[in-house]
Amino acid sequence: MAADLVFCLLGLVVDHRVITGAPAWLKPAKFALSTMIAAWSFAFCIASTTVWPLIRRALDVVLAAGLFIEIALIDMQAARGTSSHFNVGAHFDVAVFAVMGVTIACVWLSMLLLAVVLFRQPLIHSAWGWSLRLGIVLALLVIAAFVLVALNASTGSNVPMQSVVVATKDLQPRLPIDAG
Repeated sequence: MAADLVFCLLGLVVDHRVITGAPAWLKPAKFALSTMIAAWSFAFCIASTTVWPLIRRALDVVLAAGLFIEIALIDMQAARGTSSHFNVGAHFDVAVFAVMGVTIACVWLSMLLLAVVLFRQPLIHSAWGWSLRLGIVLALLVIAAFVLVALNASTGSNVPMQSVVVATKDLQPRLPIDAG
């Protein structure tokens, strides 16, 4: 992830294209930095546990692969000169965004499993153990809230936050279903 951050910063210097009002490589650089921090945090949490060794190994693989795929797709879209998120301009862009959605869902579910592992792990220092446990729970809640807000904002309509929009194949909202 550090190498990707360097690559994106280099892109900021040499590539002067603008995507949706910002330098093309700014968003990939931000994602590279945040992903680097997240990867280090996941690795630290996994290394702090000893229970369920096969699940820990699976978490290592799924989290690393998921973060790599996400970063690679964001970088690819920047290199193509188009936005990476909520891009439904072409079939290829829809497919890329769908893969990103599935990938981040797998990362989120892996984080949830990591939280379970941390809650099952007896840690010597109680305060340290609780900081790891509550930190991963907070991260799960923040990501879930961000996704819900982003999905609602992406509809571009006045549909209330508590609703689900059923859409047709061409992604045009047809039937809002209110929860309230």
